[in-house]
Amino acid sequence: MTEPLTKSLFQQDPGFALNRQAELHSRVIDHKLKNANAGAVRNLEQIEKAAEDFEAVFTSEMLKPMFEEVKVDPMFGGGKSEEVFKDMMIQEYGKLISERGGIGMKDQVMAEMIRIQEGAQ
Repeated sequence: MTEPLTKSLFQQDPGFALNRQAELHSRVIDHKLKNANAGAVRNLEQIEKAAEDFEAVFTSEMLKPMFEEVKVDPMFGGGKSEEVFKDMMIQEYGKLISERGGIGMKDQVMAEMIRIQEGAQ
């Protein structure tokens, strides 16, 4: 039986993730340089914002199960308001994580969105 593709890639080249990250970053820079007019730069900013928002939502969804296991203080906690607050707090955690570098998804989403736009032109 063959090994999964990702495992074999990491075994062949331990720096695979860093190389891939650098490749994605250079692709974004190339896109900026190629499309230096005002419309493309604004579009690139929109792509970056959408990718960051996507990463924030994804991170929030990944954090939700962790907070489901947190026990509620019966004396001062519980109720509908705590559920709403907890959801808003998790969303903010996701945004903060994404704004401060995130989990590495933003660059990949940006590169894919740029690839799709380049293919459509």
